[in-house]
Amino acid sequence: MTKKKSTLIITGILLVAIVLLLIFSPILKSKPDKIEPGVTYQGTITAKDPIDSFDKYYRRHTYSLTVAVDTTYEFEVSSLSDNSIILVFEYYEGKRIHILSAPANHSRTTDHHFVSAGLKIIWVEALYNECPADYSLRVTLIEGEDS
Repeated sequence: MTKKKSTLIITGILLVAIVLLLIFSPILKSKPDKIEPGVTYQGTITAKDPIDSFDKYYRRHTYSLTVAVDTTYEFEVSSLSDNSIILVFEYYEGKRIHILSAPANHSRTTDHHFVSAGLKIIWVEALYNECPADYSLRVTLIEGEDS
């Protein structure tokens, strides 16, 4: 009888573990571990260092793009001013990818002018609001030629 009880207890524990795994597996899979080609991620750009005003001239500020729960991709913006071209460095699989964005003073910009970094090309659509901390960004990785 004792052997039967211990077998029932072990079976019950295994069943509970399987049920919990089935319940929580979709939640665990919802977080991407990297940006994947052909997938568009949408998120909000937030500055990692303080920004006083949009009119100031900035060099190499670090921003982060949060595209999913607890998933943040970091990039840098250099030479950001009212009429400048924004150069963004996006990190993907350990390689630096350069994106040339449109002038910052556009109210809405869809940018197809991108630069290959040897691994992938990123297509970017940025919706510019009043200050960089309020930028909205969509990033899509598409196949590109090695450079």
